Amino acid sequence: MRPVTISRRSRFVGRRGRRAKTKALTAALAAAALAGALSSCSASPPAATVNGQVITQGQLDQYLEAWSSSPAYVKAFQTASEMASQEAAAQGQQEPAFTVQGTGSGPGDYGLVWVTGRLTLLVSASAVHQYLAGRGEAPSRLEVATAWASEDAANPQMWQQLPAWLRSQVAEQDAEHALIEPKLSDLSGDQALYKAASSAFWTQVCLRTVDVSVPGPGGSIDMAASRKQAEEIAGELSGTVPATSAAPVTSGALYCLTPEQLLGQPPALRRQVGALKPGKAAALAESFGYTVVQVRSRTGIPFNKKVASDIEVVASASSSQTPVWPVVGVGTDASLIKLLKTATVQVNPLYGSWTKALPSPYLPQVWPAGAAAPA
Repeated sequence: MRPVTISRRSRFVGRRGRRAKTKALTAALAAAALAGALSSCSASPPAATVNGQVITQGQLDQYLEAWSSSPAYVKAFQTASEMASQEAAAQGQQEPAFTVQGTGSGPGDYGLVWVTGRLTLLVSASAVHQYLAGRGEAPSRLEVATAWASEDAANPQMWQQLPAWLRSQVAEQDAEHALIEPKLSDLSGDQALYKAASSAFWTQVCLRTVDVSVPGPGGSIDMAASRKQAEEIAGELSGTVPATSAAPVTSGALYCLTPEQLLGQPPALRRQVGALKPGKAAALAESFGYTVVQVRSRTGIPFNKKVASDIEVVASASSSQTPVWPVVGVGTDASLIKLLKTATVQVNPLYGSWTKALPSPYLPQVWPAGAAAPA
């Protein structure tokens, strides 16, 4: 079987190819077992333990539900799996097309292979977190923010469809993974990725918003007059038209937002904030008239070695969810592979078993129940 991955990403525009070619996996998949569905409703025993730390069934259930709530993610995963299956068939090999949802009837039913990939990510994250905690280390707020921005830049549609708590968790895990890997000596590739998506790399944007509503006849809103006044205010704030009065505009609401908080705003406002340069303003149509929004400042994330590490983890070696199984490592995963090989991991047999003795380039991972051992 040709190797595919559940944890590698090539979604950045201009992503350079640096994954080594890998030999075919000779293990045969027990197709009947893996094509079935796995219900996530079981209560106990634990889904897994990592060095004695429990990953509960409830935690896994919540994780599966959150990932599967993103239509963009589900489509990308299953499209990649179908393509991999078709490519294998063209080479005379048999490889099932895996799915997020299994063949069961309930909304909590998931494909076994997909579940073991999700569980592998939870096991890996737990091992990394324990290692750093034992050394008294943790990523800074800026490093976590950089990881968040890297995920958003890599696949904004999928990222923005995920629940806020999962975005926060994935960003934290990405930043922790980046801490354990050695810093890259060649930053040119990651710098190119940063430049291609530089608008995503910021930590705070500060806004001024001014609501404009000109009354019309019979208690209505005069939209034309409201637009004219709003555009005058926007021009004045942007410095493109003279002030209409002796005093500058000082009214409106002043506030600052993080990228996560901006996601909670209406789509039109998000798009306008993303398009405006600091100091510039624009008028947005509302049901009550118009809102003038001005970007007063935007705190960017400058490129450096730590930023490069976060981008590298997200782009090449972190929680990319699109391709399928088994989980493949790359050169930048050296520390993670070593950590996972020394970890004591026990997995609920319902899902499979923790397997370390896998040929290169496969990471230690939860091997699905019913799958033949790899050669």
